[in-house]
Amino acid sequence: MRIMNADLKKYIRGTYEFEENDDGYLSFYRYSKAQREYLKKSVESFYVRSHHSSGINIGMITEASKIEFDYKLCMTTSTDSIDTYINGTVYQYDKLQEGGREGHYICNLPDGEKDIVIYMPLHSQISINEFIANGVCKPSDRNEQVLWIGDSITQGYGPLISGMSYVNIANRSLKYDALAQGIDGEGFDAGLLSAHKYLPDKIVVSLGTNKQEDDCYNTDADDFFAALNSLYCGIPTLFITPVWRESYKPNKDLYDAHYRHIRENCGKYDNISVVDGDILVPHVSYCFLDGLHPNATGCMYYACNLIKEIRRIGF
Repeated sequence: MRIMNADLKKYIRGTYEFEENDDGYLSFYRYSKAQREYLKKSVESFYVRSHHSSGINIGMITEASKIEFDYKLCMTTSTDSIDTYINGTVYQYDKLQEGGREGHYICNLPDGEKDIVIYMPLHSQISINEFIANGVCKPSDRNEQVLWIGDSITQGYGPLISGMSYVNIANRSLKYDALAQGIDGEGFDAGLLSAHKYLPDKIVVSLGTNKQEDDCYNTDADDFFAALNSLYCGIPTLFITPVWRESYKPNKDLYDAHYRHIRENCGKYDNISVVDGDILVPHVSYCFLDGLHPNATGCMYYACNLIKEIRRIGF
């Protein structure tokens, strides 16, 4: 059966809005148009990254033995993959080719009913068309709507595998329908936060790694928390302080002062809980791509330890 674009939207998670193109392809966005226009006026590279499909996935329960679709890529900054998981376990990994702009995705599936999740690329914008499954499909269930705000680690730079970003790993276990608004290089930006109207059940924030040498770091953090409280007053919020990085020790005094300031901001609001990011990823180089961004191994530690903390504090 061919799933028309209007129906396909029911299966696609992690989106803010959709766009049906004249060529029949369906595009999806994790940032509002207002947010994207805001970034276009401020940081061009952030504008490009705001179009990337990080965290967006197709979820369904089906007895089909094959699914396929056409796709187009644009605004690629680095290549990763399209990954298919069945019942929570990786089943197929399709590495995207450098410079590839169009393709056809096919996945032959095992017999019986299964819960399928297809993860879209972390660092490309993808549009799809002609989605076909040779069996009956229904959207898979998800729990709370969660807004996930962050930087490059949240977008997924590091693992180079779409299904292995720490956000995607955590969401597989927690069953969140998460809108993953992470951008490589992003810091505390109240303007970006204020440019959308998404109303989640919960919020997870993982910021504070970037722009630590800027004089306006603490002021930007103050403005961000004020905007967060104004927009989402009372919504349960989890703030994850920055994870360990190799450059921490030479800049310990500066980083510690910033992290204290972040915690002081969090302490002003009864709805904000804090998780210590320093305990989430082991302080060893093999867990990192470059001393800053957790690789696939580091993201697994990050997600698993984060899930434990979320369950421990009852978030």
